[in-house]
Amino acid sequence: MKNAGPVQGVILAAGRSRRTAPEYKPMLAWAETTIIGQVCNTLKTCCSSIIIVVGYQKEIIIDFFRNEPDLITVTNDRFDLSMFLSVKTGVTAVRAPRFFLVPADYPLVRSETLQHLLDQADPIVIPTYQGRKGHPVLIDSNLIPALLAEPDHSTLRAFIARTGFSPLEVDDPGILSDIDDLESYVRLKP
Repeated sequence: MKNAGPVQGVILAAGRSRRTAPEYKPMLAWAETTIIGQVCNTLKTCCSSIIIVVGYQKEIIIDFFRNEPDLITVTNDRFDLSMFLSVKTGVTAVRAPRFFLVPADYPLVRSETLQHLLDQADPIVIPTYQGRKGHPVLIDSNLIPALLAEPDHSTLRAFIARTGFSPLEVDDPGILSDIDDLESYVRLKP
């Protein structure tokens, strides 16, 4: 990815989806696609390309997106240790000045929310709904070296708390609506 454009999307999809077992959460049906397919479709509305961090059952996701030219997968072989390792793996592939970071189980985020985030100039912008922080997080790529210097046992939350962020209140409850388990999947599925 030489010319990545102004913003890329990084989707974290390496985990085991234990709370939806035996179903593999990213591939559960959602509208005309899957949960992860919907997250990608939303990001495509403003991202020049999308990076998916895979790990557990990576072949399924790689095969699902095999015909997507503006999508790459990177593998976190240590996905069982922490989600932060997936964050670090994903940002190594970022080539754009800014990137969205979002877990693979947030299919209800509206594309307008992404645009509102992009209208902000701060290094880290987090959407909020009724005062509660959600996803995706928009991060300036100049912060990647500092993020990669974090200890592997750290968290994105700890990094952001130390670095600082700008909240942006949005009219989008989807920023808080992750598909945590099969019950939430049934409740939130369109």
